Amino acid sequence: MNFYNLSVFCKVVQLESISKTAKEMLTSPAAISGHIREIERHFGAKLTERSGRNIKLTPSGLEIYKYALEIEQMDKEVKEKLSQLKQPAQTVSIGVTHVLFNLLNESLRRKSYPFTSLQLNLNPSPSFDTCKLVENESLQFGLVSTRMITQVYQTNQLDHDIIFSVPLVIVCSEGHPFAGSTGIQKKDLENQPFLMTPHAKKRGKFAQSGLSFLKNIVEIGDIETIKNAVMNGKGLLAILSYPDVKKEIESGQLSMVNVQDFQFDTRFSIIYRRENQNNNELIKNHLKKTFQQEWLQPPLLLSK
Repeated sequence: MNFYNLSVFCKVVQLESISKTAKEMLTSPAAISGHIREIERHFGAKLTERSGRNIKLTPSGLEIYKYALEIEQMDKEVKEKLSQLKQPAQTVSIGVTHVLFNLLNESLRRKSYPFTSLQLNLNPSPSFDTCKLVENESLQFGLVSTRMITQVYQTNQLDHDIIFSVPLVIVCSEGHPFAGSTGIQKKDLENQPFLMTPHAKKRGKFAQSGLSFLKNIVEIGDIETIKNAVMNGKGLLAILSYPDVKKEIESGQLSMVNVQDFQFDTRFSIIYRRENQNNNELIKNHLKKTFQQEWLQPPLLLSK
């Protein structure tokens, strides 16, 4: 038995006819039947049976067909990957924030993607600086919050496409009464002391996400300072992006607070000069695949 036998078998199943398969593959029905018999001899099981003018699968045939489809798909993927390897490597320079820089490196270490001919040259820098570098053509692309390019750094030279969102989470220390709880409501948070960066506070996200009810907000300019203050166990809470606190949550230094019927996130866009609009599909799809990973999402909280 060989791969071609399985390929012919899949075609017979799809057309439900040996004669139709023979006609499409420009061969004889006897030759098609020979391929099926070869598979039956190999596995010691009957694959098909007559159903009027058509054929139908036996239980054994159905199982073999499922695996044959997987083998066909794997063959296709291998051919695509080999085709990419034959192409010269394309290097793309992209500006990203320091958090996204670490995330991209982590993701690319975990999994290889079919875009093997694409090499990302990551340049960590603040979002505003990234916009400048893309506009003056020092970088080809940038990855910044959608708000940055639509409300802060506004220019006719750049365009953008939203490609993913990063969840924001409420965190507290492990010893906080809210730690790991799933029954918290908005009213329970109204007078709680919250830490956040000035940039986060100024974002329009608060009104849009229903965070305007928070009455006790303290601004701190640095994310690391906010995390350390919350971890010190003084009863403080903070709203930060999940990637910013992922490591601390996994190590047990911080705990997530799950508020009923309450979700919010930050959208990110790829930015590029308008004349490069037709050349950004490859990088855009690559980044979408990179960030569509479970490890980017907060873990589900179980009832406490």
